[in-house]
Amino acid sequence: MISFEHWKDGFVMTIEGRRVLRHSSASPVIFLGIPDKRTAESQAVKSGKFTWQHLGIPRIVNEGPELTVLDFGPACTIRLFYGERVLHIGFSSSSAKPGAVRLRFGAVPGEMLFGAGPSAGCDMKGRKVALSPDGSDEASRQEPSVMSNSGTWIHVDGGGSTDWDFRGSITELSCSTMPREIALGFGKTVAAGMELLTRHKAGKRARLPDWMLAGPIFEEKGRGFRIEAAADGEESRFIGGEEWAKILAAASARALPLQAAGMKSAGGLVGTILSLSFSGYGQIFMRDGLELAAFGPLFVASALPDGQDEAKDRRFATSAAIYAILKPYRERCSAEWVEKGIPSLVHPALLYPNEDALWKFCDQYLYGSDVFIAPTPEGGQGPRRLYLPDDEWIHIWTSRRYRGGVTIVDAPEGKPAIFYRSRSPFARLFDDLRLKATRL
Repeated sequence: MISFEHWKDGFVMTIEGRRVLRHSSASPVIFLGIPDKRTAESQAVKSGKFTWQHLGIPRIVNEGPELTVLDFGPACTIRLFYGERVLHIGFSSSSAKPGAVRLRFGAVPGEMLFGAGPSAGCDMKGRKVALSPDGSDEASRQEPSVMSNSGTWIHVDGGGSTDWDFRGSITELSCSTMPREIALGFGKTVAAGMELLTRHKAGKRARLPDWMLAGPIFEEKGRGFRIEAAADGEESRFIGGEEWAKILAAASARALPLQAAGMKSAGGLVGTILSLSFSGYGQIFMRDGLELAAFGPLFVASALPDGQDEAKDRRFATSAAIYAILKPYRERCSAEWVEKGIPSLVHPALLYPNEDALWKFCDQYLYGSDVFIAPTPEGGQGPRRLYLPDDEWIHIWTSRRYRGGVTIVDAPEGKPAIFYRSRSPFARLFDDLRLKATRL
């Protein structure tokens, strides 16, 4: 529930027991920005060079149990609507040129912050982040959504360039233009917060078409994508770039930036994956990721094997065979996204909420609920240290069984640390994969 405590020179807004805004004459948290006198308005929007003026004390109008209006006069009106554990903050102004907006929200001590994807960093606490609304590469475009490990999140709709400051005891958000809406979600758990965020962003969540999940997809530069037939009776398909983009958008699918697959740091690669996951994307995949691409929602390659690099062609054939075997599991992960809002690739703590130690490890992730992956750093040949959730896990390459906790395994390049849960409903499928993987 939302509640207000207001007095002559300010107010405190509390939601679900959490103080969200505390605005007063002495300590304002709501500001409008006007361009610096030496900076043209268009340049101010691009550069963020504003003079910030706090709005004073509003007239608070309660228009119902779920709707409150903060009337700051002609400069700005803020409408607060709270329903289904999401606070919708809408802005309007009678000015012909409404200014920029800055809000300072109360932060929770010790919380971790994820999102604004794709970002190579995992926890953004203590950092400043600047997001541009545009991106020449769709895969590189960052997302104005941030989630905490307590299940709360913030999403900005519109607002031009957004600057986030997560340092100190507040979260400061600055928008270069007045946003259409800022939404705050209050999930009781991280999984509940994720469901709220994905429903808020995607509305009705959609699955990827079954024919896209069947086999490897080959990108033909400048033309589109070819989906090869995966079995007898199936036909290969070709789709253009515009249709491809529409299908991905409908299913909240997103490719990792191409540079992510070549990151030398396993933490950087996983940080990018988790950043998109915590930004509300349900189907995250990497192009030319070989072994890792086989354990994901889509397997997209830049070209067919050409016979010029025998070792690479063999690795490609192995990954394609693994990907084909995992089709039933892939379909289940897609259904979990639609039904529960759980992305295909997630931080293990999302599904094991009672294990706080998992939050300390941001170089590993879960594919669905039953496959654990800890990527090998580029060029890595030595042992891999990881932390398995509290369950029994089977190593896909050696068949050895492991219990939860800190574990060290060999993870040479080409064979990243991958485990499956022994009690999985798909255990027989994984057993079959494990036996075949040793011969591939």
